[in-house]
Amino acid sequence: MQTIYLAGPGVFRPDATAWGQALQAACAEQGLCGLYPLDQACPADLHGPAAAAWIFQQNCALIQQADAVLADVRAFRSQSEPDSGTAFEIGYAHALGKPIYL
Repeated sequence: MQTIYLAGPGVFRPDATAWGQALQAACAEQGLCGLYPLDQACPADLHGPAAAAWIFQQNCALIQQADAVLADVRAFRSQSEPDSGTAFEIGYAHALGKPIYL
């Protein structure tokens, strides 16, 4: 089964976990395994820069594991630009030679 990293600002939604589960269910309907950034919870004892570093490492590991990246690049926090974290994930996936779908 091919794995797809699900990049996008959905992780900032109030219903982020349910949103990720819905995306994963949609992937499963297509015979794909969706990897969502919030699949793994940040350890409760990490805060600030340590938490950010942990999240960064986990998301990079998921992208490395994925066969491809599906990225939501709709405008976020502005009228015209996607989420900066999503933009990084796209660039990282590209550097690894992963197919990217927007």
